[in-house]
Amino acid sequence: MANSVELYSCLNYFLRGKSPEDLHKEYKIAKKRIEGILKDLENLNLLERLPDNKIHLLVSGSHNLIRGGPLQHKFVLQHFISLLTHNIKLAGPDEPSKDHLMTGSWLRMGKDTLATICRELNALFYSYRCRAQRDEVILDDSDLTDVSWVICISPFEDPFLKILRDLAH
Repeated sequence: MANSVELYSCLNYFLRGKSPEDLHKEYKIAKKRIEGILKDLENLNLLERLPDNKIHLLVSGSHNLIRGGPLQHKFVLQHFISLLTHNIKLAGPDEPSKDHLMTGSWLRMGKDTLATICRELNALFYSYRCRAQRDEVILDDSDLTDVSWVICISPFEDPFLKILRDLAH
């Protein structure tokens, strides 16, 4: 599965309580293709195939991509570019909004401040992931909304200073 975004996507779909039949109906994926996917997931010991196109998952919960792993390289960058593009289209004079947020800065700060911000954001977004995972357990599927976020903060050259440097060449 390390090289298959398709297998990972199907596994995540099944982890949401959906069935192979739901996958066929909702996305019009051919039943023969779904059978192959189920066989691949079974060979990876992620599920058992049962009669009547049913499955029994052998895993549960949310799964994180391996940092620096093949799926992260294949999928995460394209997903985050799509997310940023989507949020740029949503951004406007009505900020702040109840259902989206985008913010960015080009600043300078000390290393201790950067370390503190990273530590605090990590704890904050860990609590948000826990809250979202709790919602997935206690709320009906119809009350859930797919949401993505990307939080990045790191030493990174001010883009305007880079432009000035590039002018010199």
